[in-house]
Amino acid sequence: MHNRIAALFLCIGMLLCLCACNDGHASPETPSSTPPTAHTEPSDSTADSGVVIQPSSSANDLQNPQGNTSATAPTDRHSGVQQNPDTQYLVGHILTNRQLQIYNRIVAAVQNYEQEIDFPNCKSTDLLYAFSAANKYNPDLFWFPTQYSMNWRRTGYTLTLYYPYSIEQIAWMSDKLQNAVNDLLTDLPSGLDAYATELYLHDRLVAATEYDFNYRTNAFNAYGALVDGSAVCEGYARAMQLLLHKSGLECLLVNGTLDDEGHMWNIVKIDGQWYHLDPTLNDSDNRRSHAYFNLTDLAISADHTIDRQLSSNVNEIPLDLDFNLPIPVCGEIAACYFVKTNSMIFTDEHLESVLQTKLNQKQYTAGDIIELGFADTCSLSYPAAGSPAFTAFENRISNVVFAAGYYKFYLTGIPGSKGFSIRIG
Repeated sequence: MHNRIAALFLCIGMLLCLCACNDGHASPETPSSTPPTAHTEPSDSTADSGVVIQPSSSANDLQNPQGNTSATAPTDRHSGVQQNPDTQYLVGHILTNRQLQIYNRIVAAVQNYEQEIDFPNCKSTDLLYAFSAANKYNPDLFWFPTQYSMNWRRTGYTLTLYYPYSIEQIAWMSDKLQNAVNDLLTDLPSGLDAYATELYLHDRLVAATEYDFNYRTNAFNAYGALVDGSAVCEGYARAMQLLLHKSGLECLLVNGTLDDEGHMWNIVKIDGQWYHLDPTLNDSDNRRSHAYFNLTDLAISADHTIDRQLSSNVNEIPLDLDFNLPIPVCGEIAACYFVKTNSMIFTDEHLESVLQTKLNQKQYTAGDIIELGFADTCSLSYPAAGSPAFTAFENRISNVVFAAGYYKFYLTGIPGSKGFSIRIG
């Protein structure tokens, strides 16, 4: 899994710290033998210096603009704190008043394709924090800069933005993205509650999107997922966030790791409670499922690792990992897919009884899918194929399926996850 946030802030913190060193001439390509561990504020006595930062995990496929601003900037593509369903959480839990001002200035600049912004009397940590919030809370701004430079002076910073698309590209891409979103929302059945809305949009997204192993520029944003039908985890997550925002539902982005690789997914708010949602893994290897649909912190941590969270009063930026803005606790199960479908296994011993109940509900035909999930209170997770645990697990399933009169089935799931599927043969 790929996401750009890791390289983004790793490079930002390292290079800013290097620029504040006494000699002021350290090269990012030739770090010292004892590299810094964090970026902290330059002291007032530090000499003026500048540094160019180009953080991108896929820099080779990015297109730097040529400074052409003759076309009309996409000012009608509104975003920002006033239009964002996450406003209450963003203002109440993420940003200080000063950071909120910086956030709004960055969002307005991106909306208008501005390429240089001055932030007088601004701390670098406030600027980086607000920039991260702007990047994570505005999925409609698919052209959000993937590269930028910060030039420090005694009175503040100048932020130069390098966009992945030209202003002409953004204009026609915005229309295509808006049409794709409108088509999905127009098809949304009326009268759905928050959970049903989330489920419908999730299922439409994973059905129409494939994982982009070429890692093209579009794959990292909502445009790639919703228009091209091809994205990496970041594109899936941003598309999911955009669709839920347009439906009036709160949805955040989460940075973390999966199998020791950078990964991104969502946290959504349903009926007042927060849940983890990973649309990418629900579309894993074209096995569309709901194994990662509205999970608790404990359930998602079975195979995901959430990156460190930094609060708004942070005075240093870590260099060795991605970080999250503060994210809410996800501890409820009421809107978990397996609870909603009576498919949750709460204890190890209930595996057979829950499956038996599902088999009794209807007559399944070849190709029908039964999805089951393990609660936090259950020690079971989906085992790796070929392992002794998988053999034992498969035997338990086969005893119930065969006793119900079915003679062929297939198990699918991601090893370590809290959900799996049984396809009747």
